[in-house]
Amino acid sequence: MFQYTQQDLDEKFRVLKKGHFLVEFLPEENGDNYEYLYQVKAMAKESGFEYYAKVAWRKGTIVANTGRKAKNTEDILLFSKGRARDMRPDAKKDKAEPEMKHYMSGAKGMLPTAFDIQPISKADRVHQSEKPVELLKQILEFVTDKKNWYWTNMLVPLPLRKLPLNQNGIPSQLRLVRNILKRGKRGLKM
Repeated sequence: MFQYTQQDLDEKFRVLKKGHFLVEFLPEENGDNYEYLYQVKAMAKESGFEYYAKVAWRKGTIVANTGRKAKNTEDILLFSKGRARDMRPDAKKDKAEPEMKHYMSGAKGMLPTAFDIQPISKADRVHQSEKPVELLKQILEFVTDKKNWYWTNMLVPLPLRKLPLNQNGIPSQLRLVRNILKRGKRGLKM
């Protein structure tokens, strides 16, 4: 089973721009992994990240009954490199000064208590940890700006090729990595 190391989080901190978000998918806490999940948060803090929020991904109608309780969620942890950028609209200041847009530190909006999105079916998945396009799209809408670049591990961006090419400034990023994704797809014999 994959487990993060301090070096993993140190490298992510090194390449992430100040004020930007790191989004990590982790399993729901249980009796077997709670110490490891605490370690991940401690390692992120040691690397310099600030804990921003944790949002559950409720996997629609899928329920796995494999232990003490039924499971159908994963945790999405959001960390920021330093103080989060000013992306959240400040309605109070906008009302006081309507001729100017005002923003507060944080994600573009109030994060939901949970993202309730059906996972990709086993038959349609390329990799067991592949996330649904709609989930990635919703997360990106909260944590990115039109001018943002984002990167991730090799298999995770494969569903991003299905996002609309006019979505939130993504076309430039997708055009730049399209050939890399095609080579990766051929390498995986998909």
